[in-house]
Amino acid sequence: MHPLIAAFDTTSYAALGLLVCLFAGMISMEKRQRLAQRRVERKLDALMKHQGVELPSPLSPEVQKLTREPGQKIAAIKLHREQTGLSLTEAKTEVEEYGG
Repeated sequence: MHPLIAAFDTTSYAALGLLVCLFAGMISMEKRQRLAQRRVERKLDALMKHQGVELPSPLSPEVQKLTREPGQKIAAIKLHREQTGLSLTEAKTEVEEYGG
């Protein structure tokens, strides 16, 4: 018998099995929560559209102008970061969402 396998007794295998089950359950719960959140967001978007509600843009007019200009995406992201203090990833996401 392999030395590592011989070191485990029945209790060790049971504990390991329990840990695996708990981990799998946590992953499953997280997936269900993300799915529920997406459903709520879709419903909220539909309600807002139906009522004619539009959220204001998080971008300043200067950043919006740069975003519309060809080849100025990087400048728009840089200016948006300077104005808001966002991380590069967050600023890039907001500029791309605005620009389509």
